Amino acid sequence: MKVLDNLYQNFSYEGVRIDTEKWDTEGIIYDLGYLLDKYLLKKNNVKWKNIKSVRFDTIYKENNDIKKTAYKAIGIYFGIVFGLSVNISFYKIQIKIIIFLFCIYAIMAVVAYLVKPIRFGLMSTVYFKCGYFVEYCNKIKYEVGTITPTSDWYMFIHSLECILYFYKIAINKSDQEDVNIEKKIIEYIVSRNQDGNCDLLLSLLLYLKFEKNDNIHTWDGIHRIIVEKICCPIFVNPNSIQYQIANSVICDINRDTNGDKNSNITSNQLELKNEKFFKFCKCIKDIS
Repeated sequence: MKVLDNLYQNFSYEGVRIDTEKWDTEGIIYDLGYLLDKYLLKKNNVKWKNIKSVRFDTIYKENNDIKKTAYKAIGIYFGIVFGLSVNISFYKIQIKIIIFLFCIYAIMAVVAYLVKPIRFGLMSTVYFKCGYFVEYCNKIKYEVGTITPTSDWYMFIHSLECILYFYKIAINKSDQEDVNIEKKIIEYIVSRNQDGNCDLLLSLLLYLKFEKNDNIHTWDGIHRIIVEKICCPIFVNPNSIQYQIANSVICDINRDTNGDKNSNITSNQLELKNEKFFKFCKCIKDIS
C-alpha cells in the first residue's frame, strides 16, 4: 500500500522503469480498487462548489496572483527569522530590542520584496517554484506539493496521479495479455463511475493513451464510448473546471526538469504549453 500511495512521485524522475514483469489480473484489480477508493474519498473532500478556476503555474512571473504569494512567503520567512532572533536573545530580553529587531526585519522584508531576484529567491525558499493556483470564491490559494501533503487539494491531486502512473505502466506493456489488462483497468473504473465521479480520471487516462498513440481513430469499444460520452463534454469547453484541472495536471506530470521537479526549474525551462493536450482536444472536437 505504501508503494501504491507514492506512485505519483515517479512522474518526478527520469529513468524510472515504466515496464514491469508479468501482471496478475486479479492482483491488478485489487490494487486499483485500493487506489480508486482513496481517490474518490479525497475527491469528495475538496470544496468543489467554491472553486472558480485552476491553473498550474510558476512563481517566475509578474502578476497579481504571484505578488500575493510573494507577500505571504516573505511574511512567513521574516516572521520565522524574527521569532528565532527573539528566542535567542530571550535570556536578556528587552522591549527596545524587540522593537529594534522588528523594525530591522520589516525594512529587510520591504527591500526583499522590491528586489526581484531576492523576492524570487525567498519565494522558492518558502514554497516550491511551481504549483496550483486555485481560485476560490473569496481568495486565490497557492497549493504546492510536499512530501506529506496536508491540503485536501493536494491529497486529491496525488491520489489522482497515483492512478495515472498505475495506468501508464499498463499501457507501456506490450504483451497481448497486458493489452487486456489495460482494458480491464478502464472497464473497472467505468463500473465505479457513478454520478460522474470518475469522468475527469477517465479523460486523463485516455489522454495518456493518446500520448503513447495519437491515432484516436483506431480506438474502438469502451475507449471510443469514453471519448464520445465523457471526453467530449469535458474538453470542448476550456473554461470548465474539469478542463482547467486536466490541463494543470498534465502540466504537472510532464514537467521536464532533468529529474528534480523543483530545484532546476527556471522561468525559461518550465514549459506550460500543452501542445499534445491541445491536439487531443482538437481530435475530440473533430469526433464530436
